Amino acid sequence: MSEKIIPKFNVGDVVRLKSGGAVMTVSKLRLIFDHALLKETDFSGDVYCTWIPRTQKRTRAFNQDTLELVK
Repeated sequence: MSEKIIPKFNVGDVVRLKSGGAVMTVSKLRLIFDHALLKETDFSGDVYCTWIPRTQKRTRAFNQDTLELVK
C-alpha cells in the first residue's frame, strides 16, 4: 500500500508555478475515486488552479510539487 499524500495547499491559497508564470488561486484538491466505496477518498497530489489571463478564466490541474505559495 502506498503512503498517503498530504496536501501542501488549501482552497483559496495563492500560488505560482516554481518555474514562474501567472499568479493562480487554488480552487479544488483532486481526490482519488474509490470504486469499491463509491466515493472520493485520498488526495491525489494534484490541485486545480484558476487564473485569468487577459479576459478568459482558465482552470487546470497541477501537481502540488510544481507550485509554490505566493506571499
